[in-house]
Amino acid sequence: MLSLLFLFVTSASADLQSRIVGGETASSTDFPYAAAVEGYSNGAWKYRCTGVIVDASWVLTAAHCVLGSNYRVVVNQYNLNAVDRNEQNIGVARVFNHAGYSSGEGTYSNDISLLKLSSPISVPFRKISLKTSQDTVGETCTFAGWGYDSPSSRTNGYLKKASGQIMSSAACVAQWGSHVSGYQVCVNNRNSGGCAGDSGGPLVCGDGLLSGIVTWGPNQCTTAQPTVFTRMSFYSSWVSDIIANN
Repeated sequence: MLSLLFLFVTSASADLQSRIVGGETASSTDFPYAAAVEGYSNGAWKYRCTGVIVDASWVLTAAHCVLGSNYRVVVNQYNLNAVDRNEQNIGVARVFNHAGYSSGEGTYSNDISLLKLSSPISVPFRKISLKTSQDTVGETCTFAGWGYDSPSSRTNGYLKKASGQIMSSAACVAQWGSHVSGYQVCVNNRNSGGCAGDSGGPLVCGDGLLSGIVTWGPNQCTTAQPTVFTRMSFYSSWVSDIIANN
């Protein structure tokens, strides 16, 4: 399956530097709710995926990022290679992967996870609310992450961003066939796209709500086909129920 699709997660042993392909460096205030998800491996914490703060004790990310154990979240992070203002490292007490998450052949359906932090964020922070209605086809939206520039290249550790237009389900299927489902949304990002390390990164449109999180895209991180996102409007009730009951 990975010959066709590329899940945008860095291995636990990967170096820290990782970027969006063809995007631009975000400002430190563009995505204050973005957080770095790290895994512990070989005696050190190492960057793994992007996450999104949705509450003082909760961070949203892609399920395929957190299938193991021993994770932490870094809030108010902008540069992975520096300690930023009000940066805070918080352990993950529990991982709530969607019960319907399916990896391997198919659509990587329900690729969403909630991370309950071991303690609430105690520094100034920003959270983002989830979109509960359908996205508007053709609307320009922006996504962000600390993913690779390409499968092998590395640059600095700053958060990057890229923009594109929401595609109709039919247009998305025309590009990806049966690999996509109605629970996902495609963005026609043209000359930019996600890559390893961008998984879980936020997709935000003009209303300032979280429309999606990065899940997968073309193998080798090319920009020939659109990046695929988990559609938040389908999962807003699931997120609310997990937080309310835990």
